[in-house]
Order: sequence, then C-alpha cells, then structure tokens
Amino acid sequence: MIIDPASAPLRDQADVRRSVDEKLGDGGGLSLEQACAKLNAVERVEWIMGELLVSMLDKKLHIWVQGWCSGGAPDGPAAVARIVEAGRRLDPIVADLARWTAFRAASRPGGLFTVVPEVWNGHWTGVVPPFMKALVARWPEGVDPLTLPEPPAWSRAVVAPRAEGARYPEVRVGLTDAAKNCALTAPANSELAAEVVAFALWQGGASDEELDAYYEELGGSGDRLPELFARWVAIDGGEADAATLARLRAAYHPRHPLEIETGVEKLKWPALVLLPAERLEPVAAALAQARTVRLRPTADISFVDYARAALRQDPDILLVDARDATEAGAELLVAALQTGHVVAVCGTSPAVEALEAEARRGGVEVVRR
Repeated sequence: MIIDPASAPLRDQADVRRSVDEKLGDGGGLSLEQACAKLNAVERVEWIMGELLVSMLDKKLHIWVQGWCSGGAPDGPAAVARIVEAGRRLDPIVADLARWTAFRAASRPGGLFTVVPEVWNGHWTGVVPPFMKALVARWPEGVDPLTLPEPPAWSRAVVAPRAEGARYPEVRVGLTDAAKNCALTAPANSELAAEVVAFALWQGGASDEELDAYYEELGGSGDRLPELFARWVAIDGGEADAATLARLRAAYHPRHPLEIETGVEKLKWPALVLLPAERLEPVAAALAQARTVRLRPTADISFVDYARAALRQDPDILLVDARDATEAGAELLVAALQTGHVVAVCGTSPAVEALEAEARRGGVEVVRR
C-alpha cells in the first residue's frame, strides 16, 4: 500500500487523536494487546506513531522500548516500519528517521538513546508534524497497519568511520542556510546548532557508534563548540577559518554583560566585583536581562531581609550599592559568594571592606575596576 500525497485528505488527524485518547485514556491497566483491540485501523496508525514520537521527544525512548520491543504483540518496530513505508512518498527522510529510531531501540535495548531526539530535532519543525497529519488524514479506512506485508529490508547507508581528528567532509553544514534547516547561526543557539550537526551527521551516513561518539564529545566541549563542529563536519563546504570560528564562538559563547562592563575577559564564579559608585546605574542597566537581583532595602525591609529574599530567587548576580550594605549584610554576602554567586558592589564602605577581606581569605576572586 502507498499513501499518495496528492490524494485528498479523508479526515482530520486531530479528530483521530481525540478518539484514541477517549478510548485509551491514560492507558492504565491496559496491555498493548487490549489497547490495540480498542482501536480501529486508522486509530492504530495514530497510536503507534504517536507513542514512538512522544517518547522520543520526551527523551523517554526507554519506555517505548520496554513496552513495544519486549517480544509481544503488536510488534512496535515492525508496525512502525509498515506504517512509514506506506507513507514514504510523504517524506522519505522522516520515514527513514522513524525506521532508524525503531530499529535502534529494538536492537540496542540497553544502549544510549540520548542522541535520538537530537537527530530528530534537526528535522522536526515544519516537517514531522505535517508528515503525521498527512499520513493519518490519508490512511485508507479498514487497512490495518499490523497486517500490511513486511516492507523491504532496510538499513542505513553509513560512511566509513572517520580517522582520528578528521571530519566527515561530505557532511556540509551552512552558516546561514535556514531554509534548508541546517543553519548554525540562525538563530544563534548552541543547543539548536548541536542538533543541526547531529542531523547532518545522521543524514550524511554516520553510524550509530559515531553519533554516540559525537554526542559524548559534545558533552565535554565546554566553550569549544566551534572547534568541535569544525572537526565533525565541513562548515560552508570547507575548512572553517579563524573568522568563521570567531563568529560561531560569539554566537554560542557570548561574553557575559558583567564581563563587558568590567573589561574582564573571563569572569570566574564566584567572584566579588568592586566598582566605583558612579557605575551603579550603568551596570544595573547592562545586567537587566541577566539573572541579577539589585538589593534595594527600604525603611520596612532591611538589607539582610532583602538579601535573603533575593537569594531565594537563585540569581547569578547580586548587585549592591555600598551605601546600603551593613555588617550583618556583608556576612550574608559572604555566604552568597561561598555558594557560587557573583556579588557586584558599587562604591565603598566599612562593610564592603570587611566583605572584601573575608572574600580574599576564602580564596574568592576579587575584581576591582
């Protein structure tokens, strides 16, 4: 059976989803066989694919594995293969992604699944939901996906393993090609970029082992994402020059506003930053979008109470006017430093001098500008 993308839709996918939910509820107390028996043919398509995609996107593919790959009926991976092969003309890449995911889960029940959603996300927006909508909308009445003929054998074509320190030169990722969903800097988001590269590697033929190796390396990359990407894929079709790497670094690892304001190349956390009193308002404005709480005691709220309330908000930075700081407040600020915060103080006072002395005794970095 083949789903023709040119044929008129027979139904609305949303209606099918509602019907599945009404019949199965939360699924409690139902075996797979019992759940399957409650659904008609079209609902089974929505249910089977929905279970796979939701568990994958929620990064809980192990739950799908436990439920569908345990040797019982219905056989989840086999059902996915039958369904997506019928809908291959709708989008062959999504069909391959679904078969790969189901096959990976069935063949590696104890393996890593973390990389799976990262690969999918590079091709998700604007592609997978329309595929599902068209698939369910056009699925013929009465055609049970579980009784379709077994589809042709399928396996991913993979490229040869990369040499140490080499990349996949045939896997190309663009800097600005957002229309093809392979942009590294549009938007400038390191998580999205990592997913784009994961999908590019998958599409280029990287093996499961190589994808796992990429993801493991990604987890320890720190602020070296541009160099990592350049090792794994060809950026804009070639070697990434210094300007390209600098552009990517600025996108993924932008300097913190306080680093820019103080001229510090890399601010350590925790740190005590001491600034002139006149810098208070400019610094407050610069940190407006950062996780910063400016301590502003009032006649009714003491500096200590304000600081305690601020720390419950788990800020990255506490901004202090030295004129407001008290001796008891300085002790609380020391505690904030000891728990990894940055304290920025504008101006000076005896309480601030005591704070500085205590910070230095505790080995906290003190930056004076």
